[in-house]
Amino acid sequence: FNQILVLFGLLLRKFNLRPPGGFVFSSPYENSKSVKNIAKQNNIPYFTLKDFNNLKLFKFLDNTRPELILCCSFNKLIPKQIIDKAKWYAINIHPGLLPQRGGGTPNRWAVLLGDKHIGVTAHIMSAKFDTGEIIFQNRIPINNIVTWGEAENLISPLILKILKKVLISFHNSVNLITKSQNNQTNLMKSLKYNNLR
Repeated sequence: FNQILVLFGLLLRKFNLRPPGGFVFSSPYENSKSVKNIAKQNNIPYFTLKDFNNLKLFKFLDNTRPELILCCSFNKLIPKQIIDKAKWYAINIHPGLLPQRGGGTPNRWAVLLGDKHIGVTAHIMSAKFDTGEIIFQNRIPINNIVTWGEAENLISPLILKILKKVLISFHNSVNLITKSQNNQTNLMKSLKYNNLR
């Protein structure tokens, strides 16, 4: 799923939603050479986990003041100091159905425990893993012979669909809000109105 982090930047650009200074995080423990190259080719600043406590990252976030911070299938807790840098929200795209299937391998547990559905959840990030208000969830049925690998393959396309929907709905909602009152309560209502629920 590390590649999806770059796709987030490319989707922002494709839909003309890329805020100035959009960036990509990548885990140094995964093969991220291609992620770094794609980010570099598209002028997307690139940071790794080593940068979480780096003054350069915080200066970057202070200077760009991103409207939205997106996280997708990231296996480390993002510090609250980073989450709080978003003007509106930090949203996580979790590859499982919350609140039941939080954690790093939600679909493995869904298959092992005989769940009838798997899916993807978009939620507001908080200081704890996989918590915060759920703003969108997409589920698909599975049967008792689906393997964990098959479950992962089934949800991979859902992640991109939900990510695209979050970006478009957020963009539309922010445009509506900036024409009226500039506050998070109205933004959340607008996100829900734009079918993010």
